[in-house]
Amino acid sequence: MNKKTIIAILLLSIFLFNCGGGGSGGSSSPAGEKPGVPEIVQVLPSHYIALTNSAIIIRAKILNGNGGPVRNYPVTFTNLSPIGTLINENDVPVGNKTVVKTNNSGLATIKVKSTITGFATIMAEVAKGVGIVRDKKTVYFSSTLASQPFMYLDADADSDGTYNEPSDYTLFEGGNASDNQVLMRATVFNKFGQRVYGATVKFGSDYPYKEGSSTTCSDGTTTCYVTFPNGTTATTDSNGQAYVLVQVDPVLRNLITVLNITAVADTNGDGYADAGGVYSLYLLPITLNSITVTASPDIVAPNAKSTISAAVKLNTGGPAPDGTAVGFVADCGSVEPFALTSTGLAKAEFVAPSAPPSSGTCRVTATVDGLSNFVDITISSDLVVVPDAQVISGASGGTVSYVISGGVRPYTVTSSNRFVACNSEDTDCSDAEDSGTWNISTPDGSGNYIFTATVPPNTPSQSVTFTVMDAVGKTKTATLTINVAALTVQPGTVTIDGTAGGIVTFTIYGGVPPYDIFANIADPVFAPNPAQVTSSGSAFTVTVPANTTAKTIIYTVRDANGATTTGTLTISAVAPPGLLIIPASQSVVAPNTASFSVSGGTAPYVITSTDPSSACNSTDADCSDAGDTGIWNLASAGSFTVTVPTNAVAGNVTLNVFDSVGATKSATLTIISGGAASALTINPASISVTGLGPDDPSDTDKDDVTFIISGGSGSYTVFSSNTAIAKIKTTGTSSFTVDPQPVAATTAATLTVVDSLGASKTATITVTPLSSSMAINPSTLAVTSGTNNIGFNIIGGVAPYTVYSSNTSVIVLDGGGGTGPWTISGNSFTADAAGAGNAVITVVDSDGKTVTSNITVTPSAQDFTLTCVPNALSIAIGSSDVSTCTVTSLNGFINNVNLSCDGLPTGVSCSFSPAIIAPPPAGSSDSSLTITIGLAASSGVYNFNVVGTSGSLSHVQTINLTIP
Repeated sequence: MNKKTIIAILLLSIFLFNCGGGGSGGSSSPAGEKPGVPEIVQVLPSHYIALTNSAIIIRAKILNGNGGPVRNYPVTFTNLSPIGTLINENDVPVGNKTVVKTNNSGLATIKVKSTITGFATIMAEVAKGVGIVRDKKTVYFSSTLASQPFMYLDADADSDGTYNEPSDYTLFEGGNASDNQVLMRATVFNKFGQRVYGATVKFGSDYPYKEGSSTTCSDGTTTCYVTFPNGTTATTDSNGQAYVLVQVDPVLRNLITVLNITAVADTNGDGYADAGGVYSLYLLPITLNSITVTASPDIVAPNAKSTISAAVKLNTGGPAPDGTAVGFVADCGSVEPFALTSTGLAKAEFVAPSAPPSSGTCRVTATVDGLSNFVDITISSDLVVVPDAQVISGASGGTVSYVISGGVRPYTVTSSNRFVACNSEDTDCSDAEDSGTWNISTPDGSGNYIFTATVPPNTPSQSVTFTVMDAVGKTKTATLTINVAALTVQPGTVTIDGTAGGIVTFTIYGGVPPYDIFANIADPVFAPNPAQVTSSGSAFTVTVPANTTAKTIIYTVRDANGATTTGTLTISAVAPPGLLIIPASQSVVAPNTASFSVSGGTAPYVITSTDPSSACNSTDADCSDAGDTGIWNLASAGSFTVTVPTNAVAGNVTLNVFDSVGATKSATLTIISGGAASALTINPASISVTGLGPDDPSDTDKDDVTFIISGGSGSYTVFSSNTAIAKIKTTGTSSFTVDPQPVAATTAATLTVVDSLGASKTATITVTPLSSSMAINPSTLAVTSGTNNIGFNIIGGVAPYTVYSSNTSVIVLDGGGGTGPWTISGNSFTADAAGAGNAVITVVDSDGKTVTSNITVTPSAQDFTLTCVPNALSIAIGSSDVSTCTVTSLNGFINNVNLSCDGLPTGVSCSFSPAIIAPPPAGSSDSSLTITIGLAASSGVYNFNVVGTSGSLSHVQTINLTIP
């Protein structure tokens, strides 16, 4: 049997203390005497443990001297315990004492029931003529039943049939060496508290022992002082009891003072022990007098531990001998089954259940040789703080209270910031006695455990955490949010007419008073009144004198915690009525001019441009001359012209008009850079050539390559990534020439074209070394369809040459016609890219040598153009006129184009018929543009744009409109 099994058995076996055995009665008369007179009383409980609020049947068996039943004889039952109630056969409670007569079997029956947990001792007694015979048994009521078998041990050392008297567990009394044997009885119960018949019980001791006449002790030696004359194994009888005799050699008194007798039982015959017990015998003339049980702590949380201490004392008042075995049992949770005393104190560890029982307590009972006592341990619930969060105004301050429950008292509470939430008896947290700690050990008048925190007035917004810790170190937190309304000034901005002047009022709200107010100018005329405000909702004023010039004053409000906010006072000058600039906005495509008219206000006028380099006062088409400025001066109402140069930056330019009294007005000029510039392209995109030699007078230019530039915005700048491979020879307005350099191995260079607006495009040239007596440049080429006059140079070989095209729908010789082959006498020829695809040009000289050039032709990008005729119109107010807008397909473009107007002057409208047109491939489509001048229009010269959009493609046509 392993140690774990023994411990489990011992834990269960001492669930009841050793309370069995007779009282002062028993069988003491010789057999055959007085058959009608009771001589023996046996109390027989139906079971020894029961749930609270259920009954245990107690039977008293009354026998005469012959062992026969005594019939119809009164038996007095007495409940000797403070718990439990006796109940008669009619289930009527009869208190703690009643008389019941025996039946024909000599049995008197009563019941006992208890509503609370604990032990109840029931005594039965009868008068025998001279004297009284009696017996008693102790039963236990539990909130939960045991889940395993158990046993208890009794001792009878004086062979009087009674057990557990002081003389029964004390040997060698009065120095009598013959007082050395004791009859041990084990009573075995199953898990339901019923006695077990036929269980095998194995006895032993904690000191080496031998069995019968054996000369070998249990520890393998030959010398031991404890003997089981009849063996250590016995079987329980019909009463569930097994007996063995124990003899102790007086020599053992010189070695130990306490001998523990052990017993384990196998209740189901499986060969494993499942119940056990321990009984202490004292080898000196001593008597145990009392046992006191305490728990530290006596309040624990679920699954927490407590130390159970049992103090055992002698009748002399001194401690029990060291090594005295004390049994422990708990009605919930778990406890170590036994412990040995040291200086009279035995300690066991109790572990609380995982959840509090319904009663709220667990009872731990300690027993030693017929003495018992108990301690109740409170099992606390989870630590709780209610509420777990509160909010308080920091401006007014005050107190907040929290209620603590559960856990293990006492409690300690700590504030995360004692200066704003403290344990104080007044309204602040600044006194020496104010702290951030509360020690809560006693409830208030309502039974609640409460702590109250003080928040001083004018505390800034923040959050405070209270940490509650119970006696076993478990913690719970609660929060306090201190709110202070945001500091504001109302209204945030005030505008007042400086001509009339007046008083402006600002009101301060939120924050923490008092408030200080500061102006951003030192002029005392505009100082705030008062300069300090003492409460939220109070105001300060500013007096603005009449005829004050325009200005802006900012007033900063600072509260007691340093928070700030601002209020703005804007003093405006009244603009003279009628100052106008027409149109208020228009758009132009650079390069161009735009006209505006100025009227109203008070002449003369000054007009300024926010970007003189893109919109200027100039006498020519640019803005770069010394006399070009961004300022116009008009002596009276009239118009002025803005020049937009070619290099104008796309975007908005603001034109500001100022009259002589400071009134202002502005108009917006939107510049569209480059008009309908298409995407920047290079053709061919890639090419392979053979480098023949350096660029010198003898260079025949046979290896030079010309690239065509289209789109973008000229002029163009061309760069070579490696001039040792490909040198830029010439750059024109729509093309550039590259001179390939001789190379030792095939090498590529990147050619980059950048237009005037910064857009860029790259092409690749791959230069190969001259490796044979005949070559062709380029040897590979990638161009777009429609590319004509592609130049090829034949290097070496013997003229004339025959030229073949593998795919004349892709590449055909320029002017050669047909499908070839073509014969040429010179060393160069040109070809046209007729359509998309791949083709190989093969050249064969008169000696039969051949060279090839691989050509890839990609489709050209589709696009369209937009033109309107006429693009300048003069239309009177109330009239309309028409212009025809034409969309022309480029490279097979056939998609829908949406037409619209942008930048129309006020009172002018436009319409298209149709508004969506799609040109045929290599063709064009027209739409009629009708421009109508409404009555709200103003005379003047205007520009607006007709915009054509198809997906990501967009083109514009500028229309010049004169309204006489």
